[in-house]
Amino acid sequence: MVDIQEMKENRDVAGLLKACQRRDLDIELDAIAALNEIAPEVFTELITYAETGKQLQVTAISILGMTKEPRAIPPLAGVLRNGRDFLVRKAAARALGKMNGAAVINALGKALYDENPEVQREVVIALNHLGWQPTTAAEKKHVKEIIRRM
Repeated sequence: MVDIQEMKENRDVAGLLKACQRRDLDIELDAIAALNEIAPEVFTELITYAETGKQLQVTAISILGMTKEPRAIPPLAGVLRNGRDFLVRKAAARALGKMNGAAVINALGKALYDENPEVQREVVIALNHLGWQPTTAAEKKHVKEIIRRM
């Protein structure tokens, strides 16, 4: 049995991240809610999971996006730029799309040219959500091509 409340009280970030990956929707939702609630206290640990490529990286990135915490923008931008796995970069784009600011738009704008089409699609969705519009002819052409492939 998974005791989300106990993990929350113990600030067991790894346990809560693992609970987010269970096939039981109630447990997943409770774990996500618990992480979101304690995120300010365990922020550094969440960043570590988001940056290090550990098994729970995508989940940590998603939780950071839900916090909308501005301190998460630089590490998430770094993961979007340098993540080895396209799923990790895709999660970082999605997380950044839940935030605001010039640094977010800048990071997402650079990722429009990611090597992976799935990452590019997620970036376009995030930028659209933020109200961004391409300004140069090259950007417009590239975004149209990404949208065409969607």
